[in-house]
Amino acid sequence: MTEGSGRMPSPMLGEHTIDVLSEYGFPNEQIDAWLASQVVLQHEHALG
Repeated sequence: MTEGSGRMPSPMLGEHTIDVLSEYGFPNEQIDAWLASQVVLQHEHALG
């Protein structure tokens, strides 16, 4: 195995926004409001 093989690509900017904010205890309603007002961003691919 060569160095660097088997690595995952770096996450896209905003890819884990919802996950991280949820882990810090922010309610979904607050996260949704921040997303709607573009206070935070979520990568489109992560939204499914």
